[in-house]
Amino acid sequence: MSTHGDAAIDPGATLRILCVADERPWPERSGYRIRLANVLRALGRVGTVDLLVLHGDPADAAALDLAVPADEPVRSVRSAPLPVPVRTRAGVVP
Repeated sequence: MSTHGDAAIDPGATLRILCVADERPWPERSGYRIRLANVLRALGRVGTVDLLVLHGDPADAAALDLAVPADEPVRSVRSAPLPVPVRTRAGVVP
């Protein structure tokens, strides 16, 4: 068993991975979603993957489909609000 700092690392332990994105990758209809889906598949080969989708509008959260297609290596999808300030020229100038 190797150590990192004060924590012991078990070589047989499954790696837990949290991927954070601003939309779900399914269906794969854009380059961004295709890349994100491929990243999740690659991460799924080395550990257990959870996806956290951040959104700025509560209406977006209500419409968000959190289902994971059966053939994808993602264990769960959750969403969380991340309020994004509206950019205006008045806010950019100072």
